Amino acid sequence: MNRGDAKTAQGNLDGAIADYTQALMLDPKLADAACDRGLARQSQGDLDGALADYTQAIKLNPKFTIAYRNRGLAQQAKGNFDAAIIDYTHALSLDTKDIQDYYNRGQLKQTKGDFDGALRDLQEYCQLSPPDDFYSHYAHLYIWVISTRQKHSQEADQELAAALGQGWKTSANDLTGKLAEFLLGKITEADLMISAPPLSDAKKDAGQHCEIWYFAGVKRLLTGDQATAIDYFHKCIATDQKNYCEYLLAQMELKTLGISPTP
Repeated sequence: MNRGDAKTAQGNLDGAIADYTQALMLDPKLADAACDRGLARQSQGDLDGALADYTQAIKLNPKFTIAYRNRGLAQQAKGNFDAAIIDYTHALSLDTKDIQDYYNRGQLKQTKGDFDGALRDLQEYCQLSPPDDFYSHYAHLYIWVISTRQKHSQEADQELAAALGQGWKTSANDLTGKLAEFLLGKITEADLMISAPPLSDAKKDAGQHCEIWYFAGVKRLLTGDQATAIDYFHKCIATDQKNYCEYLLAQMELKTLGISPTP
């Protein structure tokens, strides 16, 4: 099992999987080996294999918090959001301090249109995480969107401004800071668009464009410019960043408006 961990660290996933498999042959009750093999298989894109391993780990150890979270992530990657939410919820029932599950569950609730549930989870995550936590920055952005949608715009602005002023490290290349300033009206949409890098690094830059188009679209929608919002949501989806929450949220917004996510 330890050799499997070392091979995983080296990027030798086939070798790691072979070692975890051998470990399980020697000790079929080794839940850690099943969970780690699931991680290796998930890294290879074998989501079904990963799900089987996480389920095996949970059967061996029903209180294996990490296995529930990992299975939730695999379910989320397959688009099985309800199953993922169940796994995140189970992980939290075992360890309420495992705060990443609040964030993961909050994101999925938002994509499903459960804004009250999403707001509770995201706020809980922000309360428990340090001010400069990377994911808390995104959580604060989503909280602003939900609160503004629920007609609490003044409170939303105050909360986001307070978060931005409390340890949120901004820089010229910090997109989350730019997005926060845009939502608060401190920079214009044109300024936000300029901050997007050219599509030179397809994977990284397309992800940033995905985020920018979504937040620009949702602000247009909240101000009543539905036509431009629809265009921006389509542009967000066109980045094909299917593993980004903003991609899923743009799809949700279009479906809510009765518009096909496919242009």
